[in-house]
Amino acid sequence: MAEESKVPTTRWAWANVNGNIFCNKNECKITVNLPKVRRENIAFEVTKETFCLKSSKDGDSPLDYFGCWILSNPIDPKKAKATFKDGILTVTVPLVKPYGVTRLPIE
Repeated sequence: MAEESKVPTTRWAWANVNGNIFCNKNECKITVNLPKVRRENIAFEVTKETFCLKSSKDGDSPLDYFGCWILSNPIDPKKAKATFKDGILTVTVPLVKPYGVTRLPIE
């Protein structure tokens, strides 16, 4: 006779995070769509060059959102500000120093 499995029945899955990063010469604004997530279930970490997000959904599904991104310009994580409203996390963080760009002509 086979033994009963002692493996937990809870299944975990990782979902791609639907988000955007918009930067101007002074700051970056990160927006992430997190439907059915509560503020207290969001972990957001930021460094000078990266940010990572992990969150868990409410309800019966133990679906987690997870994503890490690398930024092209250094930011000031100590001055970052985050809000969460209607399932959208918005993080605004200033660049360490403003940057300029050179427009490349297309032939």
